[in-house]
Amino acid sequence: MASVADQCHAKPWPIALPDWRGQRFDSAIQGDGACFHVTTATAPDGHNVLFDSGDTPTYFVIDQAPAAGTPVTEQQPITVKLALTQGG
Repeated sequence: MASVADQCHAKPWPIALPDWRGQRFDSAIQGDGACFHVTTATAPDGHNVLFDSGDTPTYFVIDQAPAAGTPVTEQQPITVKLALTQGG
């Protein structure tokens, strides 16, 4: 069975970025979402949760860049803004 990385590399890039707004961040970056190059996930206090270790709160995506539907390459940086409640 191919690894997640191999499955991602095999996709027909560029791919339209999904609309993650309103979704739990941890769910958004699972499955096909793991193929996108999320470089910054900004929590309400301004820190990047990608560097959190251990138990973290449940965050919801309230904004993303580029916008949903934008064709992105496999290594294009994606940023998301997070909130502690769905809808911010």
